[in-house]
Amino acid sequence: MFTPTVGILPARRAIADYLNRDIPYKLCPDDVYLTIGSKQGIEIVTAVLSRPGANILLPPPGFPYYELWCAYNNLEMRHYDLLPEKGWEVDLDAVETLANANTVAMVIINPGNPCGNVFSYEHLNKVAETARKLGILIISDEAYDSIAFGSTRCEYSGQRRLFSPWGLYQRDGLFPVGA
Repeated sequence: MFTPTVGILPARRAIADYLNRDIPYKLCPDDVYLTIGSKQGIEIVTAVLSRPGANILLPPPGFPYYELWCAYNNLEMRHYDLLPEKGWEVDLDAVETLANANTVAMVIINPGNPCGNVFSYEHLNKVAETARKLGILIISDEAYDSIAFGSTRCEYSGQRRLFSPWGLYQRDGLFPVGA
């Protein structure tokens, strides 16, 4: 007998309970889809978003696995800039310029590797507002969310280890990867 492809119920329940400590709404086990690591999550989300003519916005530098699976799934890749003079923040003007009616999502990596950036709460709010304005999803790669860099705090608005404010937004439009 095989286990459910979304993960076994006790594991999904435990993850929902864990995530519920940091967000203002409640997740149930049916809101959780387990993968065998973030690489499989990337494979699945790029396959789900793939359709003829679709494009996705990626940061350079970024995790090469996104490019691999975007190419495999025929998702056009458009690279937006990061601004080193602003702590490697997302160039939101570039995002707005690159996005069009066929843009399905943007990937952000926070904390960033190899740049070492940790986006401020204010910047993440601007990223979320830009994505909402453009009508695109955010794929939030937070594989390094429990690593602290120097004096950078791992908290926003009194939340415990929440690196990004995605949980403070509605549940639609977000695919956390590696969190």
